[in-house]
Amino acid sequence: MTEEKTDCIHIICSGATTKDYLAANMGYERLIPKADQVWSLNKSLRSFKCDMGFVLDDWIGEYSKSPAYMTDIVRLTNDMKIITTSKDCEVQKMVESLGGNIDNVIPFPIQEISDALGQWFWDTCRSNTDKMDKDKFIKQKGRSMLYMKNSVPMILAYAWWVGAKSVYLFGADYTHPMSSRREEDKPCAEYWCGFLEACGVSLYLPSDTTLKSVRDGTDIYGYGARQPILD
Repeated sequence: MTEEKTDCIHIICSGATTKDYLAANMGYERLIPKADQVWSLNKSLRSFKCDMGFVLDDWIGEYSKSPAYMTDIVRLTNDMKIITTSKDCEVQKMVESLGGNIDNVIPFPIQEISDALGQWFWDTCRSNTDKMDKDKFIKQKGRSMLYMKNSVPMILAYAWWVGAKSVYLFGADYTHPMSSRREEDKPCAEYWCGFLEACGVSLYLPSDTTLKSVRDGTDIYGYGARQPILD
């Protein structure tokens, strides 16, 4: 687990609502609290000043698609830690040959997160666990909760694991009217948004994001024009 302070984390992705992150920081006064850590991922690492990055795709495969892109990413490891999924001998050789710092290439802590998820569920489970084998339960439940189909859910899970108290998430727009880009597995990111909030993490999303249908307003299904008036 990271030793840096991670109470408040800003996560900058590459979707349309990255504009909201820029707008929140362009004035004399910030519109959002100053982050303990700013994280970004993939090609957005070229554009934003960050404390830590995530490039969770296979680096060898990414280099074969674009040597220029991966050269940029590898050289960023001289200035920050970048988390990825594989840190094998091929990755080490590539990083060293491109002038990066292999010590700042950090494997994603998938086992640790799985164990922590299993332990969290054991501690909060409403079922009767008296007759269950604790170690087996933690292992099986932790594995079943690894619903991670793209980078954003993995970054949110990491934020939960390091103990974040508040997360500001920008640009996690899988679809958006401002963009022709379409990405799959939006429900996976929304699952992790809900999990963090259920764990007491304050999650802030820009008002224009399509994540959790935020930009569509707060109307509740079934009430139509007669929305409930809530205290």
